[in-house]
Amino acid sequence: MATFTSFLGLRKPATSDNVNVTLDISDNMEDIDVAIDGLDTRLDLLDGTSVTSFTPSVTSTGTSPDDGAGSTTGHYFRHGKVVHAYYNIVCGAGASAGTGTYRFNVPTGLTIANSVSQGYNLGRGSYQDAGADLHDILLTKGDSNNYFWMYSVGEGVPGSAFNAALGQYVAGRQYVFTVVYPID
Repeated sequence: MATFTSFLGLRKPATSDNVNVTLDISDNMEDIDVAIDGLDTRLDLLDGTSVTSFTPSVTSTGTSPDDGAGSTTGHYFRHGKVVHAYYNIVCGAGASAGTGTYRFNVPTGLTIANSVSQGYNLGRGSYQDAGADLHDILLTKGDSNNYFWMYSVGEGVPGSAFNAALGQYVAGRQYVFTVVYPID
């Protein structure tokens, strides 16, 4: 038999119940924390926006680097004219540095707004080197609306965009970062 709880005034279902819950959130655009039977689940309610996977690419002003046996994954969601994107790039065995300054693409069709100047800070993250040390990075708008440049923060050559000459795209290195940027 189902019991009642005071949580949102909803009936607590019995383990044998099938439960479908519909919440009208059209006027409530903020995060809601939900607790069900002691399990905390965070729901990001963003006007019906869903998270979309994409495959980031890393190119260069010269010869593009290659992540070898590594992997590149990305996820983004768009909220109105703002994109939130997450990148996870792992350089595997056989990774090659290429030449030039590295560029990290935006998700297809979601270019950075024309009003954003080159070099404007749009994100932060970290990279883990082969020795498992973490280093801070920041992402800025690159030389077009389709790319980000990555910079070291207080490490290596601060103020220099990641590039082949600095040896930053090597096996065992992982880059994880988030960017938030406006679109036109």
